[in-house]
Amino acid sequence: MSPPIGVRRRVYDDEERKVMDPFKAEYMNTSSPAERKTIAQTLLFPALFTYWSRIGVDLHAEEMNKRSEVNR
Repeated sequence: MSPPIGVRRRVYDDEERKVMDPFKAEYMNTSSPAERKTIAQTLLFPALFTYWSRIGVDLHAEEMNKRSEVNR
């Protein structure tokens, strides 16, 4: 069931947010989609994958690719 209109669905849990929060200001202060993509690929995703590895989340290649996609 999708959330009501106007309500955002959280994609990441609270612990994952803690991993990403240190990069939030830098990400939000970018001026282009290309800069946001670079921050996601070089800072956010590596931090998240390290966190998932540390807690024992076993991501198969297809799931890693899905979670690594940056469309903008």
